Amino acid sequence: MVTVPALGPEWKRTEMRDMTKAGRREKKAETRSRIWKQWNRGERGICGHWFTRRVVVFILFGLCVVYVPVFHALSASCILQSIT
Repeated sequence: MVTVPALGPEWKRTEMRDMTKAGRREKKAETRSRIWKQWNRGERGICGHWFTRRVVVFILFGLCVVYVPVFHALSASCILQSIT
């Protein structure tokens, strides 16, 4: 491509920056930041609309409900074995 000096450069400084590795990294960081803020506000899920904050809370609650009785049963059997 030929640049006509009277018309100036073909690309602006911002366009040149966007083509560099640092510029692409900056764009990806902005996208990640925007997605993270939307997820925190409850506007977006991580995997579409499936993995929202509400789903995370229910999954963690379910894991705690399952884990506590198992842990309690294991500790009770250990106590009973140590007494006998």
